[in-house]
Amino acid sequence: MSKVEKKCPVCYQKLPNPADVLGPMDKELNYFMWMPGFEWRPEPKVGEYDGACESPSCREGGRPAADEDMQEALEEMVEADEMYARFNARASGGKVSTGDAMILARQLGLAPSYADKQAFEEKSGDNLDYASFQKFVGTSTHPEDNIEDLVEAFAYFDVSKHGYLTRKQMGNILMTYGEPLTTEEFNALAAEYFTSDQIDYRQFCKAMLERRE
Repeated sequence: MSKVEKKCPVCYQKLPNPADVLGPMDKELNYFMWMPGFEWRPEPKVGEYDGACESPSCREGGRPAADEDMQEALEEMVEADEMYARFNARASGGKVSTGDAMILARQLGLAPSYADKQAFEEKSGDNLDYASFQKFVGTSTHPEDNIEDLVEAFAYFDVSKHGYLTRKQMGNILMTYGEPLTTEEFNALAAEYFTSDQIDYRQFCKAMLERRE
């Protein structure tokens, strides 16, 4: 009597009929996987999984719907021609660093954080081609931002509470707090949005958010 039969004679005597349990790809030894302590699993069918997504959340062709949704959202917020032109102007060998990608995203009116940058570097490296740059820009959208929170942040520095800050004050804030801008980034921003030395920071916040819509 075998060791298995001694441990569980009833199990051994009541093994299923091979014709009932073996599939066409099974070998005869697979039959003994029905012994106590084993778990039988059928062989996968060739071509059963090829990476295509079968769920309703995926588009035809197997690409996740999130990628297409992100692309559609970007097209609504950023002019494709402008994004491509800015990328090419800064790219070297068809690629930009993640540091440059942050600058470009901010020039496009988005708000990438250093956490966004670090997370993207860990996943995709620190040199981005245009396709990767588009994905990075997609991570730079922060729909949770709202105008009242932004205005409140600037109002903290408005001692007189009249709704205005000087260009110098705006520079100190934007290049010091939160995700600080570089001098180059601030100058580009100021050239577009600061038409005088007195800045209506509510209008500035509104313009920043409207650019993303």
